[in-house]
Amino acid sequence: MVSKQDNLEIAKDIFLKGEEKLKSAEILLNNKLFDDAVSRIYYAVYYFTKALLFLLGEEPRTHKGLISIFGLKVIKSNLLNKRFGAILNDLFEKRERSDYELYSYLDLETTQKLLQNSVLFKDEIKKVLKDKFGLAL
Repeated sequence: MVSKQDNLEIAKDIFLKGEEKLKSAEILLNNKLFDDAVSRIYYAVYYFTKALLFLLGEEPRTHKGLISIFGLKVIKSNLLNKRFGAILNDLFEKRERSDYELYSYLDLETTQKLLQNSVLFKDEIKKVLKDKFGLAL
């Protein structure tokens, strides 16, 4: 059986993986590799979300499942403002386009805004992890 402390350590590791993705995104952004930066930004938010959902007892198996469960368990229960659901959805859509479409539509301004939103998202998730579960990061 996994202890509460073990679960907190797992959630911490998941969250830290998201922070690594943010660092990668910043490097890619600074090198004007906007498509790849957006992909890493999405995955940062994905891991922040996954850490929270893990502590809520949820382990979604797909990206769409993660988004759906986030909406039900986090947004509808008022753990976070619905704005953060919109950020997650927007990043998912932009990541899909940036990874799979041939021609890029992303630019510096758009990518910087997405990065800023991901930092806000990270900070809010971090606050919930601390306040609800006692996980200080």
